[in-house]
Amino acid sequence: MTENQSLQLSDKTPDAILKQVINSMTDYVFFKGLDGRYLGCNKEYERLIGKRESEIVGKTAYDLNDVELADIFTASDQKVIHSAVPIKIEVWLKNTDGTRTLFEDTKSPLFDNNGSIIGILGVFRDITKQKEAEDAVKASEEKYRLITENTLDTIWLYNLHQDRFTYYSPSVQQLRGLTASEAAAEKILDTVTPEFRDVVSNKISEIKNHLIDHPETTRSEFMEIKQPTRSGDSIWVEISAKSSINDQNEIEILGVSRNIEDRKKAENEILYLGYHDQLTGLYNRHYFEMIINEEMDRSDRYGEPLSMLLLDLDHFKTVNDTWGHPIGDELILLTTRVMKDNIRVPDTLVRFGGEEFVILMPQTDNDNVVEAAEKIRIAIEKERHPVAGCRTVSIGVAQRMSNESFRHWYRRVDEALYLAKESGRNRVVASDENKIFSSDAVRLSWQPEWESGNSEIDRQHKELIEIANSLINMSFAGKGSQDAEPQVEQLLRHIVNHFETEEKILEAAGFPDFLTHAKIHKNLNAKALRLNESFKNGEVKATAFFSFVVDDVVLDHLMKVDTKFFPFTRGSVLPSV
Repeated sequence: MTENQSLQLSDKTPDAILKQVINSMTDYVFFKGLDGRYLGCNKEYERLIGKRESEIVGKTAYDLNDVELADIFTASDQKVIHSAVPIKIEVWLKNTDGTRTLFEDTKSPLFDNNGSIIGILGVFRDITKQKEAEDAVKASEEKYRLITENTLDTIWLYNLHQDRFTYYSPSVQQLRGLTASEAAAEKILDTVTPEFRDVVSNKISEIKNHLIDHPETTRSEFMEIKQPTRSGDSIWVEISAKSSINDQNEIEILGVSRNIEDRKKAENEILYLGYHDQLTGLYNRHYFEMIINEEMDRSDRYGEPLSMLLLDLDHFKTVNDTWGHPIGDELILLTTRVMKDNIRVPDTLVRFGGEEFVILMPQTDNDNVVEAAEKIRIAIEKERHPVAGCRTVSIGVAQRMSNESFRHWYRRVDEALYLAKESGRNRVVASDENKIFSSDAVRLSWQPEWESGNSEIDRQHKELIEIANSLINMSFAGKGSQDAEPQVEQLLRHIVNHFETEEKILEAAGFPDFLTHAKIHKNLNAKALRLNESFKNGEVKATAFFSFVVDDVVLDHLMKVDTKFFPFTRGSVLPSV
């Protein structure tokens, strides 16, 4: 690749390349995050939904469909997330002219490099005509229908009783490089790579147990596996299979195998572009937001320290204004290389945006993170760019407190970075919570937009905020845990009673997402109880409850979740339970 070609590629944004990938697919393609919200889709899916991608991204199934369909889509999303295997469902969608179209909805998990699920890739296919054809030939045996309708794919028949393949279509040679007779001579576990043998073995056991108990039924299966080829490589294959008991009272599995190697490569491209910074190749902010809760949970679970480093290039705007953005990009790349050379394997280096970077350091306390930051600062200061010369960085660091929310933690490290810049730059400043924050700086005040329209809900929300403010005042006044304990108990009782009251009001109002809302309440109650246990054991201070109220209850729940029911509580006169 020439230098000019490289520059042309660097001008493309990740979003532009991502759209190019998914828009090359002819099916209706979308992908979601673990929270069920759309992250993107292709043009075909825009036409199907009747909305632009910008109107779809960030929405849930409940925002775009009726409740019945949304329940089906949400349940299938959760099944993929919890089982870590792809699934296939069929759904009828109503057209604008009153007719209905049958779609096959295939959902596959998306994994990161560590094998953790980070999202879902969905593909819609119109199978209305296929279904009509199936109904027309219903009297024919299922295995012959599959063979005649899928001649381009590899068709096979496996007899579970005889433990052998009794048929393979010739197209297996294009799929795996084997003749039909060579493929038929294999044992079924030899047809998959080692990491999938347990999956296939367990699936066969499920089929056998099911058909023994229900011999009159037909069982459908769908999976994505890797199969070895004659050349020694492996390919991704999609398997669709139907199992039944034949006339000889033996279990037969009729399968259709399809090469999905190109689709998997497209998924990997989507995954990479979605979670990496294009210029540096580092993880981006979106990836960081995906993993941070898991890292914090791991730190709390094992009682291990977790620290964060926020780094900002000093006077970076001057570099761009003086020598132009290409030199600025070179300086970003130089800084990236130095940081990568001076962090450990477990550390996570993220480009947060512009000249700002975050480094997440597990098993690192405050003293060690300061030492690590100082090492990075000195290493960057010693580097010389041929045009921009020697440059410096300012760094803020903070060790996370036990059960501290991310917002509170990030606010501390951001304040530390601010102090590093204000005090002369080219230095490391560690967060000192008691010095950086004051009770006045973090006190909550009721906002008019928080009015729900129901007087009892609003009264309880205001009381909740006052309890939180009282806790933070006590903490900054130097009160000990014994003095704060009554306030903590009052907070816990209030949260439990408030959630019960709110659920009764929402049920009476006919809020359609009532059950989901109640489940969120249950999770918040559980977190509050865990915090209380840690507080009683002396593991956290009373300020942890203030952080919980501010970040989890007010910013995340009241401002983002509760506002969804405001049209229902504002639109009608409801009893104050």
